[in-house]
Amino acid sequence: MLRVDPIQEGIVLDHIRAGMGLRIFQELGLGEKNLTVALLMNVPSTKLGRKDMIKITGVLDLDLTKLGLLDPGITVNYIA
Repeated sequence: MLRVDPIQEGIVLDHIRAGMGLRIFQELGLGEKNLTVALLMNVPSTKLGRKDMIKITGVLDLDLTKLGLLDPGITVNYIA
């Protein structure tokens, strides 16, 4: 199993519907920012069966309305 270390400061986007992670990554323009980002796809989940996750190291202003429209079940966790 692949292991991604916990982040010390940043944002975790969790409970993304499987297959939506890449679209959210693109919509947020994460590939164009100078941040370390981990996009995890098809992660096993007891709640959803399969899910995507995005871990972002660093500070970023997120458009929470856009996230909610893309995937209403998404969870946003700020890590400080």
